[in-house]
Amino acid sequence: MALQPKTHQGVYVKFNELFVKNGTFSTLQRDNFRAVFELRQSGDYDLDFEPTTENATFALESAAEFLKATKQYLDL
Repeated sequence: MALQPKTHQGVYVKFNELFVKNGTFSTLQRDNFRAVFELRQSGDYDLDFEPTTENATFALESAAEFLKATKQYLDL
């Protein structure tokens, strides 16, 4: 059976269920994944959102760590 979440929340839930609970990814990586998603949502839909250097640095560092962990998982 293929996994086909229909929402961003569904992807988050499946990621937690399949990769965090078994220790492949850490709870910190999960939390950062969620925080970066929320920043993106704010940037797209909140007209009053003002991105900061701190937001951008956090998002870039979180993405780099997530990419590193993903490459380790895939053994690349």
